[in-house]
Amino acid sequence: MSEGERTHTLEQLTEAFGSLYVELVVARRHAPTRHLDSPSWRRQGENRRRWTVTTRPEAIYPVTTSNGHEGPLGLVGEQAVGTDVNDRHSAFATLARKTKRPQPDGWAHLLRDARELAEFLGAEGAGVPPLLQAIYPESRQVAG
Repeated sequence: MSEGERTHTLEQLTEAFGSLYVELVVARRHAPTRHLDSPSWRRQGENRRRWTVTTRPEAIYPVTTSNGHEGPLGLVGEQAVGTDVNDRHSAFATLARKTKRPQPDGWAHLLRDARELAEFLGAEGAGVPPLLQAIYPESRQVAG
């Protein structure tokens, strides 16, 4: 499938499911927890940002040219409830200031930090990663 065919197909899907997409965005704003991510790539020489908003059981993946907080703010809204778990992209720090909602780091980032701490501290820090892994099941229950 050529890039033009993919673009045309996505445009057709957007038109066909337009109202459903809006409903999904609105529903994400009422979720107790949202997981936000912001991978980027280049397409036809332009930088793109795929803002990912994942809740149980759906995920939405809008693509923008903006790298700023406007992307996730438009998705989760200023008045949304709940917690926005994120990947530490600087746009999420701005989102947290504007919305005054909790913005904890994602679990993978915390584990990576714990491993780095263990390497840096040696034997003194070696117990941190296993401790985090041990409390993970309990943290999932609290997060819902």
